[in-house]
Amino acid sequence: MAQLDCNSDMLAVQWDASANNPDSYTALAIGTDGTQLSCSTSSTSCTIQNLRCGQTYSIAVITSNINCGVIEGSDYQIETAPCQPQSPTVQLECSTNIATVIWDNNGADQFDVVTALNFTGGATVCNSTNRSCTFAQLDCGESYLLSVVGFNGNCTSEPSESFNLNTAPCMPTFVVATTNCDSITTVSWDSARGASSYTVHAVSTSGHNSTCTNTDTTCSFPDLDCGQNYTITVTAEDDNCVSLTSAPITVTTAPCPHSDLQATLDCSTDSALISWTPGRGNLIYNASAEGFDVNHQVSCSTPGSTCNVTNLHCGSRYQVTVSGEGLTCSDTSDEWIALETAPCPPTQVSIQSSCDSDTVSVSWQTSQGSVSYMAVAESSGGHRATCNTSNLACDITRLQCGQTYQIYVSGVDGDCIGSRSEVRLLETAPCVPQNVQTILECQATVLDITWQQTGQARRYHTTVRSSDGQVLGCDSNTTFCQVPNILCGLTYSVTVVAYSQTCNSSQSSVQHVTSGTHIYIYKIKYFVFQYLVVSNISFLDSLAPCPPDVIFAVLDCDLNTVSVSWDSSVDGVLYIAQAFYSNNNNDYYMCNTTETSCDITVTCGMDYNVSVVPLRDGCTGENSPVQYITAGLSHLMKL
Repeated sequence: MAQLDCNSDMLAVQWDASANNPDSYTALAIGTDGTQLSCSTSSTSCTIQNLRCGQTYSIAVITSNINCGVIEGSDYQIETAPCQPQSPTVQLECSTNIATVIWDNNGADQFDVVTALNFTGGATVCNSTNRSCTFAQLDCGESYLLSVVGFNGNCTSEPSESFNLNTAPCMPTFVVATTNCDSITTVSWDSARGASSYTVHAVSTSGHNSTCTNTDTTCSFPDLDCGQNYTITVTAEDDNCVSLTSAPITVTTAPCPHSDLQATLDCSTDSALISWTPGRGNLIYNASAEGFDVNHQVSCSTPGSTCNVTNLHCGSRYQVTVSGEGLTCSDTSDEWIALETAPCPPTQVSIQSSCDSDTVSVSWQTSQGSVSYMAVAESSGGHRATCNTSNLACDITRLQCGQTYQIYVSGVDGDCIGSRSEVRLLETAPCVPQNVQTILECQATVLDITWQQTGQARRYHTTVRSSDGQVLGCDSNTTFCQVPNILCGLTYSVTVVAYSQTCNSSQSSVQHVTSGTHIYIYKIKYFVFQYLVVSNISFLDSLAPCPPDVIFAVLDCDLNTVSVSWDSSVDGVLYIAQAFYSNNNNDYYMCNTTETSCDITVTCGMDYNVSVVPLRDGCTGENSPVQYITAGLSHLMKL
């Protein structure tokens, strides 16, 4: 039998004595690598030394007097102690904390055990037969002491030299970021086991990157862009590894200041449009106008870049500011501008004007903030006239007739025209009536008069003067009037005057009534050789001529003629002498002339009514007084 001493690499071999009593014995150990070790003795045991580790030896005993003699049991085998692992190294994958240990053996491959002890004494082991072993579940942030030991069924090798392994630091947790309104962002977290330092990564939505490194568990960023959302992560480091990245958090930096503050005054409404270039990160803006010289403040809010401040006091100076509000901080801009408001409206406005002038004099009292003044007259028809002055009165000229003007005064400061004062109303004198037309129908005694009016008038008066000095008239609130009692044989002059509540126009141009505009048709019946002929004769209407005041009718019994005469004739008038049967006014005889007499041939034995009718331009006047006459009994042809 053979007894191996695992610690000394010696093998004690014992056997039974040989029957032939040899002088000596030799114990042989033949290794699998071909090496031979032996010990010789005259007894039945000896010790073979310097066995190699990790070998399997075949044990044989031979005697001195028998060459190659083999003792029973000489084919006995024994495995030496495992070799001590040499030159162990470790490779760590930081992202997973998977560690691979590699070593050398002097002998053949053997069963090895790698032990990893943490600082609390907890052990993790790994078994291998191929000189390497992998730890898949090492804890983060631990410092391990590692060693390798070989094993076989009976022996354990000397441990390898010990070596250290520091796993990757643990991931930082409970990351918190705060931003103060001075644009400094501070990040803090709980310490991570195994970390010797930390790196904080800040990445904005616009792509800006910044890092901060510290051995403590806080880190501050003084240079992050304003008005940005940043994603914050933290990693822990040691000399060799970087931990997993912490869970990301988001932080919003202080909003960027706005710029280009402007104020545009609406002088007519005492309001101002405040505008600015927005700063990134602001959610809402508050614009404010605070009086320098008046205890008054107005404001407006908007998520945009403009808003209106209203109800500003006239003639005042305001300080305009804008502040923005971000998620947690305010806009830090100190920019402000001054705003001069519109002049106040003048007071105690008074106007003076005369009916025969196109000018109105306007006066007022001074108003705060006004450098100069503008007086304005605006008519209902759209006409506008102004005067400008630095005094407290001025004249507005070239007003139009027939208009109602609103007159007011505004204060002026540079390009700014303030709100209007109280309004005064002025009604200018009516315009002169134009295009006067007269219409006088034949034999009518009423004269129709029409005209055209520009602008406004409350009423009208028409004056009609006859050529014999008579004056007639009519009043109307429209552009039409009728004058009665028109006499024949006269020429009339017509004028129209328009009136307002306080003024009247000049009279219109004179219109003489000499002819009308209508065409009238008269039927003249006469007899030719016993046949009745009716003729339509058209004339322009004319003022009807007057009939003779007195006519004379003289019967010539021999000739059966009536000589009709009268005092005088008028140029252009045709006189028609008519002799009607006294019992039938539908049958008559006639003669006509432009002179003062003519003869009518009549039928004998009849009574006649004789009269004279004047005719001019187709217009027939009234009949003259009638003369009654009886004719003789002679035969006459009816005309």
